Amino acid sequence: MEVAGLAEALLRDVPLPQKAAADALHIATAAVHGMQYLLTWNCTHIANVALRPRIEAVCRAAGFEPPLICTPEELPTEAQAMVEDDVLREVRAAREAYAQLHAFDVRAMVADLRARDLAGDWLVVSRPPRRPHPVAVPGVAPNQSPQQTGAA
Repeated sequence: MEVAGLAEALLRDVPLPQKAAADALHIATAAVHGMQYLLTWNCTHIANVALRPRIEAVCRAAGFEPPLICTPEELPTEAQAMVEDDVLREVRAAREAYAQLHAFDVRAMVADLRARDLAGDWLVVSRPPRRPHPVAVPGVAPNQSPQQTGAA
């Protein structure tokens, strides 16, 4: 599954509102490209304690290990240098404007980003996807979901 597909799955299955398309794309990009952490101040749709388990489940169901989503406050004290400032506000405004420019359409944003990538205008960092590690579940054979066994 590619970034756009995972972003759409997050929007549909977490669920996230359509206006959170850029947030879903942010999470999906981090997961598909193997990022271990996603550091954000966005506690509405990303670093939301109620949504994290569902975000993680959707990523794993798609075959990707989700990044550890956290806020700067959750980092050790020496790493808490990030504060609300003009640069952060400018980045958030640019991100919101970009999403609005594409009518919050994940596929349109991905198509535009791919076109820009192919133009070679910027450096792209990518790591191989991190795949979920198998977890032993009593009474469930490896590679078999609980639904297949009738277990709840």
